Amino acid sequence: MLALASASFGALLLSFTGSGASSAALSPITEAVDVRLISAVTTLLAALVSVWVAGRLLDRRPFAAYGFAINSAWLRGWVFGFLLGGVVIGGVFLVQWALGWIEITGVFVGTGVSAIAVIGPILFFAFAAFAEDLIYWGYLLKNLSEGLSFPGLGRRWPVVLSLVAVSSFFALGHALNPGATLISTLNITVAGVMLALGYVLTGQLAITLGLHFSWNLFQGYVFGFPVSGLDPTGATIISVEQGGPALWNGGPFGPEAGILGLLAMITVCGIILLRFSIRGEASIATAITAYRTRKRDSTHAV
Repeated sequence: MLALASASFGALLLSFTGSGASSAALSPITEAVDVRLISAVTTLLAALVSVWVAGRLLDRRPFAAYGFAINSAWLRGWVFGFLLGGVVIGGVFLVQWALGWIEITGVFVGTGVSAIAVIGPILFFAFAAFAEDLIYWGYLLKNLSEGLSFPGLGRRWPVVLSLVAVSSFFALGHALNPGATLISTLNITVAGVMLALGYVLTGQLAITLGLHFSWNLFQGYVFGFPVSGLDPTGATIISVEQGGPALWNGGPFGPEAGILGLLAMITVCGIILLRFSIRGEASIATAITAYRTRKRDSTHAV
């Protein structure tokens, strides 16, 4: 019952923090980078405080239990996720460039404007990704998995069902973004599975945080693509003119709304699964459905 109450609180919390936890409301396309950054900082602080309060009063467990058991393995996971996101998005860029769907119109565009134009987008993507991952995967996915741990379902099915539900919720949070379509919403559902996969396999947010940050950073800051409907604001390493079929490249929403983006997400999932398969660890972290108390740091199945 406590887990169900926590999951319900998390859903309510998400509706209040949606202004930053989902890219849909972080800022309109025309907002300046400083406004986006302020919005992201505010949202991140709200997410951190809300989850900490919920963990203390409802879940009665430490903040680290939401996927932050930070050690050397955790840091290696973050680096793996970061590199993976950058490489795969780089592949999306190279494919479109080779097909003639994009034209490079400038390099280091806007970098001479101000320091905030250079640093702001990096911090924005970092803070926004952290807030989303903490709310959707660290809090909601864990609590919903615990809440669905009914007798007969075992320890893995609750995680699978929760992954589908929260990924769908994640996609709906982006459904009102500029340029959003039915295809973009369906693709964002897959993106949710992609982002959560590292957490589902390890019970830690390391891979998820690194992947989410670099996925958005390389799309918008490095290659100048729209990120979930939001045009790049501030400096970009590369500025591009988008062309080609929107069905494939995602059009104004960005790669996430196109077939190439979908293939990229599937590729990321495959690489993550391959990494853990090679290590003999490609299985759901059933500890996600185990309730860990705060006072005695004990663990028991819900």
